[in-house]
Amino acid sequence: MNFLSKTFTSLTGGSIPYNFGEEQVPNPSYIAPIWKIYDGTKKDDGTPCTIFEFDIKARPDLLPLASNSLRKIRGIRLPGILKILDTFENDSNLYIVSERVQSLANYLKNNEDLTEQIKLLVIHSVAKAIKYINVEGSSVLGYLDFTTVFINERGEFKLGGFEVVTNLKSDPDQALYRLSGKLSGFNELLSPEVASNGIDVLRGSQAIKFDTWRLAVFIYKLFNIGKYSITNDDITKGSKVPRSLLAAYKKLIASSVTVRPTVDQLLKNGTNSYFNTDLITAYKELDEFQLRDDQEKLQFFQNIENVKNDAPPGFLENRIIPELITFFTQSPENAAFALRLILTFGDALPENNKSIIVKPIILKAFTLPDRQIRVLLLASLPKFMDVLTKSDISDRIFQHFVTGFSDSNPAIREETIKAVLLIAPKLSERQLNNDLLRFLAKTQSDEKPEIRTNTTICLGKIAEYLSNSSRASILATAFAKAMKDPFIHSRLAAIMAITSCINYFSPEVISNKILSVIAPSLLDKSSKVRDEAQKAFDLFFNKIKEEASKLPPDNDSTADENAMDQVTSDVQNFGLNFSNALNKFTGGFGGSLNQDANNNITPTDSRSTTPSVVSSFQKEPIVKNEPTKVEYTENWGADDDEIQIDDDDGWGAEDDVTEFEETPVEQPKIVKPVVKPMFGSTSNTARSKPDPKPITRTRTTSAPAKKGLQLKPKAKSKLKLELDDTAGDDGWGDGW
Repeated sequence: MNFLSKTFTSLTGGSIPYNFGEEQVPNPSYIAPIWKIYDGTKKDDGTPCTIFEFDIKARPDLLPLASNSLRKIRGIRLPGILKILDTFENDSNLYIVSERVQSLANYLKNNEDLTEQIKLLVIHSVAKAIKYINVEGSSVLGYLDFTTVFINERGEFKLGGFEVVTNLKSDPDQALYRLSGKLSGFNELLSPEVASNGIDVLRGSQAIKFDTWRLAVFIYKLFNIGKYSITNDDITKGSKVPRSLLAAYKKLIASSVTVRPTVDQLLKNGTNSYFNTDLITAYKELDEFQLRDDQEKLQFFQNIENVKNDAPPGFLENRIIPELITFFTQSPENAAFALRLILTFGDALPENNKSIIVKPIILKAFTLPDRQIRVLLLASLPKFMDVLTKSDISDRIFQHFVTGFSDSNPAIREETIKAVLLIAPKLSERQLNNDLLRFLAKTQSDEKPEIRTNTTICLGKIAEYLSNSSRASILATAFAKAMKDPFIHSRLAAIMAITSCINYFSPEVISNKILSVIAPSLLDKSSKVRDEAQKAFDLFFNKIKEEASKLPPDNDSTADENAMDQVTSDVQNFGLNFSNALNKFTGGFGGSLNQDANNNITPTDSRSTTPSVVSSFQKEPIVKNEPTKVEYTENWGADDDEIQIDDDDGWGAEDDVTEFEETPVEQPKIVKPVVKPMFGSTSNTARSKPDPKPITRTRTTSAPAKKGLQLKPKAKSKLKLELDDTAGDDGWGDGW
């Protein structure tokens, strides 16, 4: 009793400092334990745990078993044994508080199809725990079933169920010999000697051979999950036991106790055979992982991918990934390798675990300048976007993310552009419509055609997130530039992208801007581009026609007809008035200017007798224009021939002139011909009639030019006119 008073924390009606959660309902396919098992948490810090509760009043006959279990499991702290956090006793209950676990029986409810590697791992873990109890603890376990083996959150299998554990050297209670008859399931599938002579036949060192038999029964059940009616004959046959383990299994069920090996011997014999698997090796190495150097750790992690598909739940996220995170932070030269495994293993985690375990590493990794790390992050973003909040993207990632647009490595630039599709919905309005578009304007002038093409595709896909006020102008400008790209796929991407954005353009914008953007592509040198351009043009044009059909018809048609008649009348009156005034004006010169009309000469006769040049005249100086110089630039909106955007959205305003890899076809320069009219000598007969005197006009003095406006006088060109006398041909235009 003194021992019990020291071991127990005595409570007299007070509650324990743990919160009870949901009860773990036992699997009805197996014998129920004497404990009720609850998921729990510690009240002060929320640490998850499992609470084993025994109701004294409900089952007083089993109290000695529960007390023995509590005392032994608390006192035996060995590898492979369930980790105990606390124990309590009050007037009504006994409590054992352990790390968060679930029984193997409950685990098998949803995981009956265990791989052979996991089954061997379970056997190895249980055998190792029994070995510690037999050898280091000098005790016999006595009972083993799926309800006494547990799996924790780290994917480790632990041994519990210490109701009949007995110390072979000094144990006054002798639970194995005195209490085992009260334990449900103990008398099933007993070893031949115990079935014949009772448990008392096993005393001294031979008692641990009973644990060997119990382990053999456990192995048979594990490889025959779903078979609940098992006999000793079934155990002897050993059906479904793997061939690699079958020989050792046959020895475990030997009818003679002296021939039957101990569990310790089973472990030693299997080190290089049936227990030499990748998964078991990984567990062994992790037990001594802190003692290994970086090179040994690197070698371990290189082999760990072999067990990813066989690992039990919790092993990767709570055992492997924490070690990888430590390796990532403590070994910078191997950080990229560690991050790749973290992201690979983290992808299989539940969303809640991704947020807790993987997200902090992603946020930290974006701050590192390593190119390999950046490529890994960008390629893995689709798997983890659900756990990255808008605040994570805009406040902690974006400022580092945009450095990828200017990286000298084309692969990083391209992956950065692709990742824009993922982060765009989570950016602030300023980051999206200002900062991001400025970087995309630069990548659309990238030297790599693939990057230019992906930029255009990216713009089409993020158009829905752009500001409504500037979206149409930005897209029109960007796509207009892409349609002039020498790379055919970039031009095709521009046409398809602008077509996908048709809903973002109003009919007015389409008629004023978009059609003139698409039209040049109708004459593209590539037939593919022409075909796509025609489809796009028709699509946009039909939208305009549809909108035009909705406009109301003109109602005041009579007023319009009257207005048209008035205009016609005004024109006719203007002609008559002008003719009368002209006749009066020319009357002083001897009649009408049309001498042929006065002499009743027909137009045909007049033309046949008209000399080549009727008179000498003064010509205005002809100013010789310089040929137009054609320049090419990469600044969007710089060409006068391009569509003029009303709103200055700043797209591409800071772009530098870039020479693409493909040399664009040089457009022929348009040079206006210099006209030098040549005429024949003036005929004397043409000079017989003097020229009419010029009419004196009253000139209004114009105001002086504004300051700063410099007008250059026209240069007088001396033009030598040579007139020809060829009969029947006026010779006009021969010099062109």
